[in-house]
Amino acid sequence: MARFRYTGTLPDGNPVAGEESAQSEAELAVKLLQRGVTLEQTFPALSLPQKLVIRLFKSAEVTRITRQIALLLENRISVLESLELAREGTSDRLLSQVLFSLSEKIRQGRPVAEAFAQFPDIFDSLYVSMLSAGELSGTLEQSFTRLAGYREQQETAMKKLRGAMAYPLLVSLVAVAVVIVLVVYIVPVFESMYANFGAQLPALTANVVELSRTAREYALLWATLLVMILAIVPSLLLSSQARIYWHRLLLQIPILKNLIIKLVTMRYCRTLGSLLTTGVDILLATDVAARSCGNLIQQRLLLEVPGDLMSGQSLYDSLLTHAAFPKPALRLVAAGEKTGQLGQSLLRAADFYEKETTASIATLTSLIEPIIIILLGIVVAFLLVALYLPLFDLVGSIQ
Repeated sequence: MARFRYTGTLPDGNPVAGEESAQSEAELAVKLLQRGVTLEQTFPALSLPQKLVIRLFKSAEVTRITRQIALLLENRISVLESLELAREGTSDRLLSQVLFSLSEKIRQGRPVAEAFAQFPDIFDSLYVSMLSAGELSGTLEQSFTRLAGYREQQETAMKKLRGAMAYPLLVSLVAVAVVIVLVVYIVPVFESMYANFGAQLPALTANVVELSRTAREYALLWATLLVMILAIVPSLLLSSQARIYWHRLLLQIPILKNLIIKLVTMRYCRTLGSLLTTGVDILLATDVAARSCGNLIQQRLLLEVPGDLMSGQSLYDSLLTHAAFPKPALRLVAAGEKTGQLGQSLLRAADFYEKETTASIATLTSLIEPIIIILLGIVVAFLLVALYLPLFDLVGSIQ
């Protein structure tokens, strides 16, 4: 049984939307009609695991498909044929189903942007807005080209971020593994040896031995807790409340706040600049850019910008009031508004802060690596001292 998202109308004419399980669209229409709902549109609903897989692992494939469609459209191939060729060219079963659904909706006469909007977990508001602007202006192929370029730049930036954090993460995992091996496997060896000697253990050694016993006795509990955490974390990633708390916490850490502000500035400027150069209305563009900035706390502030623009304020004045953007970025916004090249100015700002972000991440990781190594050294030294302390006492008593 498949899961569908749908839109329809009630008997009084009011619109209604929701999700429902059914064997087919025809069965769904019958089920809804029995409740007095006239079905208008249906599209497959992604499950939570599918959403997580798309978000974590399928982004590069979506970008590749976007670039392929852009190239096909530039060569005067129709949208429908481009989608079919893209579907044939992907080995991903989920995305193949999505492309098939897109083709069906467009074949039924739906606008391209509206068809893509049916899959918000794959094609976000930026994607849909740029397609909508391209359809209205007759430059859909340019919209796909700009989208592909935008996504490629974003993925390049994220690869740099992941690459910079990979080594510190690896060192951290090795450090944890070393400590676990010492506590679970090495300490019992010394415990058995000292028990054979009948030695009186110093308080420090006795505490380490007790820690080792506790870790071994409750190993199953620790493993269960780890599995539960790994099962809960994906759900928390989609929970707005948990994300708000986490994003607020990150902004309160001095060493990370400056980096996050640069990341938000880069994403906001890149998104807004891309939308404006495509021809999207600035009110919609600022709303979409705010929702894609990457930090929910900053997003709340940036969502005030469209209202300010409607009241007659300039983008520069609004950002100066609500955003924690660096002054160079605000100056580029002001210059772009004066020259009528706001989109290009925002893209230049995004390029600048992408380089700034990369440099900041490199500096941060260069500080994290020695700190982790020093902490590991301290922990290992502490354990070794605790384990060998009774030997020192025995040697002293023999002398």
